[in-house]
Amino acid sequence: MEAIKNFLRSYLLSTAFGFTLVVGYIDYSLGQELSFSIFYLIPISMVVWGSGIFYGVFMVLVSMIIWFISDLMASELSANVGILLRNQCIRFAFFAFLIILLEKFRTILEQEKQYSNTDQLTGLLSPKAFLERLDIEMRRLNRYKRPLSVAYMDADNFKKVNDTLGHSEGNKVLIMIGEVMRKTLRDVDLGTRIGGDEFVVAFPETNASGAQKGMARLERALLDGMQAHNWPVTFSIGVATFLGEVESVDYMIREADRVMYLSKNGGKNMIKQEVFGA
Repeated sequence: MEAIKNFLRSYLLSTAFGFTLVVGYIDYSLGQELSFSIFYLIPISMVVWGSGIFYGVFMVLVSMIIWFISDLMASELSANVGILLRNQCIRFAFFAFLIILLEKFRTILEQEKQYSNTDQLTGLLSPKAFLERLDIEMRRLNRYKRPLSVAYMDADNFKKVNDTLGHSEGNKVLIMIGEVMRKTLRDVDLGTRIGGDEFVVAFPETNASGAQKGMARLERALLDGMQAHNWPVTFSIGVATFLGEVESVDYMIREADRVMYLSKNGGKNMIKQEVFGA
């Protein structure tokens, strides 16, 4: 992944540099009557947006050098060098101000994207982001018939924590659940808080046995965390493993939720499992 990022950054920088050379040549060919500042800003903006402000400053310096050489070659009087240098300093300050604004704007957009993809309390995927990624896995299941398991988990007695210890303590429970899920699940697994004290986990390309082991490992870690804080919380879990084509993401979650209620109605604090399409 890092090698790909480096390749794309190198490609972007080389493209921006080539574009700046072309702009400088056109600028020189047309003389000093026309201003080309907006065209120098295009490759600078590309680099800032794609690689960050450090490389953006580098492109500003490259553009200033090319622009200065272009102006110097187009100027007939060597006495104009001082004026050209002064102009370049003003241009640099102007471009530096613009790339700072652009970088701040890019950072804000990235933060907004991150917020929209992340549940702010638990750090897990937001329901929207989870459903989008689960839809991709569902399409892979339907096309290649690779197993896909979905687990629905409900925190037993969570209401009791809120009622007796307060909502701030209840939030601590949810935060810990999110932390344990992020540490325990594999990188390829998907986890979200679907609402309140209910969570959904998706295990891509995982059969019934693998999903059972994964949720058992997660449950043990969660119960250890609850006991360490003396929280009276256990977990009712339903695991649905799909081996054949399914109609929708909603169907998978609905079936996992139904299996979870078998656990809850059977006495809570247990894992129930069903396989579909066997």
